[in-house]
Amino acid sequence: MKNRWVATAVVMLVSLAAAYAFGFATPKDLAQYPDCLNCGMSRKSCAHTRIVVEYTDGTKRAECGLHCLLADLVDQPGRQPKVIQAADYNDRKLVEAEKCSWVRYDNAAECRGSKVMLAFRSGRGADDFITSFGGRKLTFDEALKQAYLDNEEGRHPAGK
Repeated sequence: MKNRWVATAVVMLVSLAAAYAFGFATPKDLAQYPDCLNCGMSRKSCAHTRIVVEYTDGTKRAECGLHCLLADLVDQPGRQPKVIQAADYNDRKLVEAEKCSWVRYDNAAECRGSKVMLAFRSGRGADDFITSFGGRKLTFDEALKQAYLDNEEGRHPAGK
């Protein structure tokens, strides 16, 4: 009887781990913030570009991507970000955005607009993506600057 209980528990744990690994479980930030607070787009459909920012006053916002985050930052210049997290493109887990390698990728099939900023936990991940699909590797500061230019030039819907 004890062996049967242990076997059942192991099967359940493996099933839960597999469900999470294959995207069946919803990450906490997507459950809490299902839509982009800037443009209203479903963040689940853009889980690979999503952003969460915590401000120094303790409030949080969640956006579909870097362009919408930047639009929010520009609209509220007095608010200072404490931590900005971005989804790693490969595993969709949130990581510190400043430590990521970023890729500016041109593909209209991606979330809103053809110019998409993708975060990679490692430079190697970014390099592998560029080798397979193209794009340009950027630092976080360069990605912010490029997103600002995209928004100002109307090349992205967040630029309104």
